[in-house]
Amino acid sequence: MKFEECLEYLNDERWRQCSVEQKIGILSGIEQEIAIRERRLPCSLKPYRELTQKDGSISMGQYDRKTKDISINIVQLERGSKYGDDYRVHLDTILHEGRHAYQDQAVLGYVD
Repeated sequence: MKFEECLEYLNDERWRQCSVEQKIGILSGIEQEIAIRERRLPCSLKPYRELTQKDGSISMGQYDRKTKDISINIVQLERGSKYGDDYRVHLDTILHEGRHAYQDQAVLGYVD
């Protein structure tokens, strides 16, 4: 999905109507564009079920330095989950994890 199309889904009503697969596609499209703008390699979004922290709190996502992927908690993309209807949380997650990707790639010399 093109970046401009992805942006159209970043509103409460349209986001709530999306399936988990559509939400992943939207977030992937945004990650691809952000990576281009940051002049870094884009990350694939890998769905995982219930990423949790050591303290038991919900983890929305994480960047994997080994695979260069961003893991996304798909349970929290489902309708009726704590964060499923809030696109802002998921957008913040991919932007945050994309920043880790940038930092990793900068250290490895992939970006200036």
